[in-house]
Formats: sequence, C-alpha cells, structure tokens
Amino acid sequence: MSRYIVESGSLQAVVRAEGAVAAAAKALSWATEEDRLAPQVTVRRQSLNAPKARRRRGAASRDFWTLETGTLLSLLHDSVLN
Repeated sequence: MSRYIVESGSLQAVVRAEGAVAAAAKALSWATEEDRLAPQVTVRRQSLNAPKARRRRGAASRDFWTLETGTLLSLLHDSVLN
C-alpha cells in the first residue's frame, strides 16, 4: 500500500490505500459536515522511499491525480447501498 495526500476544499488527509481512487474514496468517507469540499479532489502519492535517481528521471507511474468530487461521492453512495 502507498501513502497518498488527499485534498478537496478544507478536507486534507493522509491515507494508505492500494491506489489513488481508493485513497480519495477513503478520505471522502471521513468528510464531516464542517468540511467544504471543492469540485475536484487532488491526490498525490507520497513517495518518500523512492530512490532519488528514479525521482529525478521521472518514474513511469503517476504521482498526481485530479478526480471529480461528485463522481467519487456517487460511487461511494452506490457501494454503500450494494
């Protein structure tokens, strides 16, 4: 599992998950009524263990994602109902 930094509006969380979408979904499930969510969720992989040479060259995997908040909330809602 990787560590991800998830941000949307006032919601900020560090999450361990199998992927960016799972990290975003987990962070959104923690949102409270006080959190003001933005239209997008930004997810960054926290890659502290990657070798410096690999980070400089640019790894083949993505380290940054932008996802739509509404779509993720719909997926969460559907998964809870099933």
